[in-house]
Amino acid sequence: MSKTTILPDNEENLPAGWQRWHKAAIPDIRVLACNYCGDVDSWNYPQHSMPFWYLWRTETPGGRLIFNGEIVELMPGTRVLMPPYTPFATRNSGNFGQYYIHFSIDGGDRFSKFAVQRRPIVLKADDDEIFFAGLKREDISCGQILLIAYMQIAEALLSIPREYLLAQDEVPMDSRIAAALNFMQHASGTTPTNAEIARKIGMSENNFLRLFRLEMKDSPRQYMLRLHLHRCLEMLKDHKLSLDDVAVAGGFSDRYHFSKAFRKVYGTSPGRFRRTIRENMLLH
Repeated sequence: MSKTTILPDNEENLPAGWQRWHKAAIPDIRVLACNYCGDVDSWNYPQHSMPFWYLWRTETPGGRLIFNGEIVELMPGTRVLMPPYTPFATRNSGNFGQYYIHFSIDGGDRFSKFAVQRRPIVLKADDDEIFFAGLKREDISCGQILLIAYMQIAEALLSIPREYLLAQDEVPMDSRIAAALNFMQHASGTTPTNAEIARKIGMSENNFLRLFRLEMKDSPRQYMLRLHLHRCLEMLKDHKLSLDDVAVAGGFSDRYHFSKAFRKVYGTSPGRFRRTIRENMLLH
């Protein structure tokens, strides 16, 4: 017969070595999007930096990340994690197959206790053939796809090498910029001015702009634009919404300005992106 262990309520009564785990909270991980596409033909995005984690697993070579001027090749046999608010760009040297996950971890300012450096984290991944064959099964359900995503996230987070972790007294970024990013993220459908953001975090406008560019490698205006466009990108997956509905909900004055900005950042029109998603989307 199996035996169940019940931990005492009083931390002082815990066995030696267990005390530090007693108050540890299970991280609240949420999958925002995941998708497999076996034939990615355009992945040339000049700038990314979103308030969530990325996880890529590549079936065939061709995808590239550009971080601080250096190229990181996305290769079979690896997983690549990108922490939140990490500025990077993407390129592709040809068509390639890719599985990706966007996810959040709820739990605090230090990236929810996963305090890591803002840089690509390349991890080993075994059994590529089995993994991708499982994704392509005709009888796979949405629930199974979601379960696979959570398993991939857990395995990746548990595999982060120690050298990527921050020390106890380190933070991923200046706390004032973290507060500004949080304010900007929740300004749904609106675009606060630089002066409003600076006032919100208790800085002068000039000092805020200088520090924001230093941390994010971009201006607040361009960051907000990409934030709005990413919201639109997610809304495009809902085929019940018209392009006009998406444009207005994303904070654009009309469909024309939305389409122009979308094409400039993503290299394609919203309509074409929606058609591609309809053909390739497994889960959203």
